[in-house]
Amino acid sequence: MGNIDHEVAQRQKRARKLMNNKGFNALVLATGENIQYLTGVTEVSIHKCGVVIVPRQTQPILGVMWLDKKAAQEQAKEVMIKVYTPHSLGKVVTRTIERLGIAKGTIGIDDRALHVFRNSFRRSLPHAELVNASITVQELRWVKSEQEIRFIQKACEIADQGMQVALESVEPGITELQIAALAESRMMKLGSDRMKHRTIVASGPRAGFVHPFATQKKIVKGDIVAIDIGAV
Repeated sequence: MGNIDHEVAQRQKRARKLMNNKGFNALVLATGENIQYLTGVTEVSIHKCGVVIVPRQTQPILGVMWLDKKAAQEQAKEVMIKVYTPHSLGKVVTRTIERLGIAKGTIGIDDRALHVFRNSFRRSLPHAELVNASITVQELRWVKSEQEIRFIQKACEIADQGMQVALESVEPGITELQIAALAESRMMKLGSDRMKHRTIVASGPRAGFVHPFATQKKIVKGDIVAIDIGAV
């Protein structure tokens, strides 16, 4: 077993321990962070429309759109893979839960899965008790492995260089979006997969807004400029 396989297996082991402590028969998770954490899959398409079912006793199952099957097979660690279409997602998930024999127990579910499967679960799994486990599952990710720490450090280094480019570009006449574009371009060239959040560059009165994402506003001499960037 490779290092990544071993790390994913250890994460799944901790998930089962947490499930035992909480009395969950299974976890049904659909946020990208949870899918990657418990399957090792990094493909963004799967993060957007996949779902992982983690039973307390058996191997996890990763549900993916049929077009994403090959990527799932190449990247997924320590899981079985099931394929669905846009019209069969709810049926595939509920039938999988029924076949696992856990349809009458307590199921922990994250925010996205709750949004996507609420109606399917109520209709097809009337005896299941759904518990929002988003915060509980986050606890699994609190303690970082050495590899995760290295990635965090690398992301910080990339963001530092993006910030340096942003600061050097600030001058009267340049727009907030142009500053954001320069910073983001630098971070992507250095290896960032995406931005941690929508880039904030706000000048003048906009610097005091709650979410002052970059706009076409030009920097004026004397402006206060707020910049908030992040790499992944």
